[in-house]
Amino acid sequence: MASTPTKTMLEADSDKSTPTLTPYRPGQQFPLEILKSCDAWPFAELQDPEITAAISAVYSNTMSPVLDAIVFGIGKFGAKTHFRAVLKVYDRRFGEHLRSDLHQNHRPHTPEHEAAFQSFVKEGKIESFICGREESMRQKKLLPGCGHILDGTENGIAKFEAALWHESKKLFSCEAEAYERLEDLQGKAIPRLYAHVRLTLPKTLVQKELLDEPETAPYFEVYGIILERITGYNLIDMPMSALSPENTKLWPGIVQSAVDAVHEINKRGVLMRDCGPRNVVVDKRSQTPFVVDLAQCDFKDKLIEEWREYGRHEKEGWDPDTEYCDQLRLASNHGEVGVIMTTLLRRSAGLDVVIRYPKYEKVSNGCCGRQNGSGVNDAV
Repeated sequence: MASTPTKTMLEADSDKSTPTLTPYRPGQQFPLEILKSCDAWPFAELQDPEITAAISAVYSNTMSPVLDAIVFGIGKFGAKTHFRAVLKVYDRRFGEHLRSDLHQNHRPHTPEHEAAFQSFVKEGKIESFICGREESMRQKKLLPGCGHILDGTENGIAKFEAALWHESKKLFSCEAEAYERLEDLQGKAIPRLYAHVRLTLPKTLVQKELLDEPETAPYFEVYGIILERITGYNLIDMPMSALSPENTKLWPGIVQSAVDAVHEINKRGVLMRDCGPRNVVVDKRSQTPFVVDLAQCDFKDKLIEEWREYGRHEKEGWDPDTEYCDQLRLASNHGEVGVIMTTLLRRSAGLDVVIRYPKYEKVSNGCCGRQNGSGVNDAV
């Protein structure tokens, strides 16, 4: 007879609506499996795919927990080694914005939610649900986010958790692909990617048969990435941070470098759907800005493929590079950084900052976005 979830399994107390305690908090540690190492130091030194992460601090917990971690592993000749890095985990159970309902209220994970999700998986309903969700997304018939699923209908909670699992998997896949496409910018405009990792939920939280079956086990795996740790401050905090330059005349140059970094990302066919000063970290020593959140992106080649599916190529004079440039203008990743910062620095420090923005237009080699603009009015 199949076992049913117990309060011990789900880490619950007497109230099934009690929010699940996050394991991603300072002082906690857990094992990780390296799925892909990018052969960059210090990961090139590791000899064993099994590592342990000890959490020192939580940077953010909006869509996914982003953690300051000490990574322990086995290095050359069997010697123990450790180093500090950023661990980002794509866990459906946590993430304040990820788990929002239609009214933007946070809906925390609970033992009740977990029991519903595990039953949904055990009954074989999740695969068809995910397939239907992917088809709706392909046809652009799906509302953004997962909150609309919480409509009080049968299996609403289970479907909400299933959609969150699917969304978390997409966020991981997107960010991993973005780092791969932007490999030449790693260490320059974005952090270095060290590894892709996987965490399996403890057996005390999941029914044994679900973990043992190859068809169901993947729904209880949490994926993550380990990144270079940039010690510094968020660009949005520049006027207040003790780590920003005392000489305010240097501030406009840092903002310009951040705009240029965004431009370099766009030029390589990556369009960010979540871009702003809060997603830029400035290194305290070099004052170099790094874009740090690439989990919500579109890729030029995939956009062009979609446009062709919709028949846009049949329009007379249609050009995919021009269409991509139009999308860059509409998204205005550079403006989301530059315009916000120029306004902030004018109000907080009385600085009149002039930023050179790119003019996104098709050029002779088929690329988009020459850095030839000047002034706020060019932020189109």
